[in-house]
Amino acid sequence: MDYAVMVDVAETAAVWSKLLNVYHKTIEEMKKRFGEEENGTGTGYIGCHISHTYHTGACLYFTYATKQNPNKEIQHI
Repeated sequence: MDYAVMVDVAETAAVWSKLLNVYHKTIEEMKKRFGEEENGTGTGYIGCHISHTYHTGACLYFTYATKQNPNKEIQHI
């Protein structure tokens, strides 16, 4: 927060047949949310890796960051 940047992670799991859909929809939604900030000019970073694999599916671990809007710190939590 000292650098006016918000960073967080999220982990989810899905069966193999749905894994790519979860990945693509999450990336799409986060980019949309980044764009809603700063009057539609907001940007951010989102990355993903598979943290665990199982016979039936895998866990996707997303890391994201974006510019922190002043006075909206609690809303971004």
